[in-house]
Amino acid sequence: MPVPNTTTFTLQNVIDELGTAANSLQQCFIDSVYDNFDPAYRGDLNNLLCFRNYDKLKGIELRKDTTRNTACGGASNGTYYIDIGKSWFIAENLYTNEARTIKASASWYATATTARNWNGSSFTQTLPCL
Repeated sequence: MPVPNTTTFTLQNVIDELGTAANSLQQCFIDSVYDNFDPAYRGDLNNLLCFRNYDKLKGIELRKDTTRNTACGGASNGTYYIDIGKSWFIAENLYTNEARTIKASASWYATATTARNWNGSSFTQTLPCL
């Protein structure tokens, strides 16, 4: 369950969401994944309220297509899920469900800046979107 979308949550709420042994706000930032912060609240990542609505299970919007160029050139056409605790750039797996039990089909997948080729079981290439 995400950190509450309020201003009254505690450091313990953040620690529980991260599933970490952290005991300080600084360690929570170290253990967090940038993509899992709510863009409306992440700011400079320097205070507890930056974790408002933080969700470690958050999916990412990706464009899927047969080539890197077409994947990079379009708008998102689906929500996908990566390994918990990993960012898009270093994730090792790609799933179509939040439970992370169904792997995505082979194709190119892209954010606005980075395309990755997925063969159905692992990423084979990571290239910038031009």
